[in-house]
Amino acid sequence: MSESSRAFQLDAPSSSAAGAGAGPARGGKAGPSGGSVPFYRLFAFADGADAALMSLGALGAVANGAALPLMTVLFGRLIDAFGGAATTRDVVGRVSGVSLEFVYLAVASAAASFLRKCSPPTPHRHRAPP
Repeated sequence: MSESSRAFQLDAPSSSAAGAGAGPARGGKAGPSGGSVPFYRLFAFADGADAALMSLGALGAVANGAALPLMTVLFGRLIDAFGGAATTRDVVGRVSGVSLEFVYLAVASAAASFLRKCSPPTPHRHRAPP
């Protein structure tokens, strides 16, 4: 049995062994769904495409998380636009400018959320043990 098969427990027990109480509660090894993998082995089978998609997802998550603090800054600028204007026309111009920045933030947040959630999955490739 190769090291990767042992680490990820790819050799499934037979149905008779599973029925005979070989589970983790009775002293047996944990199955593929219940076992734990060390962190340094978590991405052992990831290739370049997987790394690129994980990087895009992480970048999208950071950008999507930055949207809320930016929204509070824009809201502060919107409140300031009401109090800092001399005339009514000036208020409408300032509020319209900040409102347009809210639209830009919404579009950027939607794009970042799309990157975070909807990145295409990579096909599962079964590699033969060396």
